[in-house]
Amino acid sequence: MRFSGQFYRYLKEIWAEDNSQKADTLALENSIENALLLIMAASETAVSLEKGTINCVVEIRHALKNGTITTEQETEFWIAYQVITEAVYPITIDTVRATYERDKDQKPGLFLLSRRKYIPLSRRCASNYKLISILTLSLLIGIQIYWYIGWSIMEDIEIQTQTIEELEKELTAINLQESSTKINDATKNIQHAQIEELVDQIREHREWKNAAFHHLTNWNKTWSSLDLITLQPWQEDAFETYSLAVRRHIEFVAAGNFLAAIVGYVLPILYGMIGACFFILRQLPREIEERTFSINSYIGYNLRMAQGPLAGILVSYFFSADQSNTLQIARNSSELLSLDPSLGSLSSLAIAFLAGYSVEFIFRFLDKALNNPSRDSLSDANSPPPTPASQASVSRKKSEKNIE
Repeated sequence: MRFSGQFYRYLKEIWAEDNSQKADTLALENSIENALLLIMAASETAVSLEKGTINCVVEIRHALKNGTITTEQETEFWIAYQVITEAVYPITIDTVRATYERDKDQKPGLFLLSRRKYIPLSRRCASNYKLISILTLSLLIGIQIYWYIGWSIMEDIEIQTQTIEELEKELTAINLQESSTKINDATKNIQHAQIEELVDQIREHREWKNAAFHHLTNWNKTWSSLDLITLQPWQEDAFETYSLAVRRHIEFVAAGNFLAAIVGYVLPILYGMIGACFFILRQLPREIEERTFSINSYIGYNLRMAQGPLAGILVSYFFSADQSNTLQIARNSSELLSLDPSLGSLSSLAIAFLAGYSVEFIFRFLDKALNNPSRDSLSDANSPPPTPASQASVSRKKSEKNIE
């Protein structure tokens, strides 16, 4: 039993030593492969390397393959590896592997033959973000066209309503003038002709208004069919029992609320998203060309895709219109709003795009907004304390004001 236990420990030590040697050999093999990839990147980017440094890597590669590697060769390799890493910086082994087309079946090592090509992370990242950008842009264009149709219908209804009111005022004024004054037959004929013309115009504008309301009804049914939150009044059976004026009022207010929701929430999110996509599609080719794209860049771009919509919706809270008039909110989407005097006048949706493109822009604005009050309080803190005479003067002025 004692002999078998010692023999077992002996085999265990030999197995552990053998695994340790294999791990050391594999680590050295991977490091040599990394050094060769960096030399390849240096050659492609015109980074000058000394011949002795390259020769050191090539020699240890053949020595490792033949199993004749020495301690001196391994020491010289690690020194050469450090020199190569410093020479090609900011290119690193991570950035090279993220853009390097290697074999799909290739495993760590130097001596496998090429079979199938492996699509690098940079190319897959570019394809994914290109697809996301196209889908986001298509969704943005579709929603904004739909929003514009609804806004133009409501604007036309308001224009027709105002025109009808003005014509009715003119008609009332002519009727009062005809009943309150004595006029001859010629003047009466002229007034009758004016009345008939006004009546025809009022009838024509009412027909246009009815057509616009019919268009608005179809427009409302399109978005209400999605059942986003709750059923709309016109989706209930009792809606048909209401009068025409009540039904039109409900549809008009509901359309205004939906337009305000699109302008206040949906469009800023999409503009922030498209701004983030624009930043990524502009920055990604540059990193791929300079061989600085890595897994960290991929993670950063994913975070940018999340930060863009958040920044866009955050901007909409700073530049929201008066909530008491929903149609006015839709109109204000095209008005010019100023965020920073140095940037001039920009629309709120343009600010949402800038927020998605550059999150630092939002941080700079928030810092400026937060620093102004602190600067005022700091100036108040640095001002000298009031004297008793000044306090008495202020108290006397307050008393006089209360008496008055």
